[in-house]
Amino acid sequence: MEQRQFLTRLAVRHQRNVTDSVTGNYDTSWDSDDTRKLRMHLQAINEAFSRRVIPSGLTRAFHLVDGEVDQIIRAISSKGRANSI
Repeated sequence: MEQRQFLTRLAVRHQRNVTDSVTGNYDTSWDSDDTRKLRMHLQAINEAFSRRVIPSGLTRAFHLVDGEVDQIIRAISSKGRANSI
């Protein structure tokens, strides 16, 4: 019975730590670059990806239902490089 209680407490603590990491609720004793800060690291990776893709990722213009070129998406592309399809 004692072993079961120990394992149950361990599992509950682990689940709470996972949930806290995913939701961004971190222990204040953790360093700023602690690998357990999953959400923070994923956000940083996503932002780095966005900075790289936005200037070079758009090669074709997006057209609205009425046939006009979507100017918002075109403005995001770097140097107006979007080509009409």
